[in-house]
Amino acid sequence: MGKVVLKVLGGGGEVGRLSIVVRREKSRRALILDAGINFDEEDKPIFASTYPPKYVDAIVLSHAHLDHVGTAPMYYISGNPTIYATKPTIEMAKLMWADFLKLNGYYSPYEASEAEKAYNAARTVDYGDVIEVGDFVLEFYNAGHIPGSMVTVVNVDGLRIAFTGDINVMENKLVEKADLKSIGKVDVLIMEATY
Repeated sequence: MGKVVLKVLGGGGEVGRLSIVVRREKSRRALILDAGINFDEEDKPIFASTYPPKYVDAIVLSHAHLDHVGTAPMYYISGNPTIYATKPTIEMAKLMWADFLKLNGYYSPYEASEAEKAYNAARTVDYGDVIEVGDFVLEFYNAGHIPGSMVTVVNVDGLRIAFTGDINVMENKLVEKADLKSIGKVDVLIMEATY
């Protein structure tokens, strides 16, 4: 079993701006789990750090809140990775990027053209799908947070790494609770803990 590297680009020790890199130790090829943004006290955006776009095989977006998707278009300034997300996440992310640029475009390193490239690079996945992306096999499950939110399980070198994004484990009228039982055993669990 090879070693796997997890690197926090944003969201570690803070609320918002979540972004995680997953890669094999001996490879620069990477998977990005979320690419969020946060705001400072003056409402100026603070972007997650980015990984070199030419080495990014894919970006997986857990759901369409800015703290999880706001940095994603930056990868399209000089790269063209595929985005994987549910249909509701893709459509809502497009609206979130446009709204962000309308309100904060002055501070943004990306423009509408990069947001459009990100939208066009998106591929729809559904709960229960299993896909292969570079060195990784990805599984997707309902996270129960908002419509289209998902938990991603990354399989690489014999490890199962679960990335929850934001989850909800209680029944409500908007979405079904997270489908955690279907995920099974994992070796590594990456989740937020804001409460």
